[in-house]
Amino acid sequence: MEPDRLQIAVAQILLHHVQDGLPQWAAIMKDGEFVTNRSRHGRHKDARLRFNPKLLFSINWATSGPGFEWPEAYYVTYVPGLEKYVFTASRDGDDAWGCADHAIGSADETDGLQEAARKVLTSYWKEQADGWDQQRWEGCIAEGLVDERAANAWAQAVWAEDTAIEDADDEQDGLPSREGRE
Repeated sequence: MEPDRLQIAVAQILLHHVQDGLPQWAAIMKDGEFVTNRSRHGRHKDARLRFNPKLLFSINWATSGPGFEWPEAYYVTYVPGLEKYVFTASRDGDDAWGCADHAIGSADETDGLQEAARKVLTSYWKEQADGWDQQRWEGCIAEGLVDERAANAWAQAVWAEDTAIEDADDEQDGLPSREGRE
């Protein structure tokens, strides 16, 4: 499901002060020109609040060739007044979702940050796995408030059924299960 304009605008506003650190695709052209695909978003002249997004972690969905990765970074921003955590996903371009950044969920402050992050991210991944058979991401490429071990455990919970099906298929083919190969 493609993000709507509100999800995109919320992410752009909340991530404004860290936008230079978000995933970015770049190339140097034959003529030496440096090209990037992420547009810089200006801040409204009357903006009063400065938000402080924190990196949860970053993943690489896949490596499609040398130097061609599909990174996605997850941030959380606390929004005072609403007492909510807002979670965002950022990629190095708009080719996958039609935008580079969008809000993927929110949670009340009382939910606890780690548990809220787990619920939002696993729901986001599950929607992709169920919607178009998105395969599990390849690896965690940066830790933030959530470490690699927790991120992998969350992913395993989403894609555990796929792993069980692969193991059953392997056993039918006379191959040892995944556990037997490790």
